[in-house]
Amino acid sequence: MALGCEKNRQGMVHTYEIIASLRDQAIALWDDLGMNERIRTYLQPSLSVQVSEQIDLLFLDSEPQLRFDEFVKFWPNLKPGGIVLIHDLHPSFGHHGKVYHGVYDWPYGDFREKLSSYIKENRVQITSFPTPRGLTMLQKEKSDFLFLDHLKGQF
Repeated sequence: MALGCEKNRQGMVHTYEIIASLRDQAIALWDDLGMNERIRTYLQPSLSVQVSEQIDLLFLDSEPQLRFDEFVKFWPNLKPGGIVLIHDLHPSFGHHGKVYHGVYDWPYGDFREKLSSYIKENRVQITSFPTPRGLTMLQKEKSDFLFLDHLKGQF
């Protein structure tokens, strides 16, 4: 991602880590690749972050039980037409209808409580990629997505 920003001569990658040793390993790798100018890393939980700038691409690969909350938290900062990628998430949105370890639809939790309004109101387009571990892309609506008027019944 940072290399793409570098090639385009614009953009920054912001990453949040809660384990200092993993952050330090990543910083060393970015140094070796010459990418530190395009990457800002923070040692703090994602849900405690205060973001003021707009986000073009949000890649969620934290603990699965946090990802829907992260989606909701960062949604206001996602640009119209912006992309959210959720790693390890299958087309079912992790919905199995079962309780494991005391959590309904473990490890993600029930998506309906946190994401259903975005889906029902057509505020996102959803694409799932058939990877072994799952990758789901959600794109925020944008005024020039004219087909959304048809989906919303506003012909």
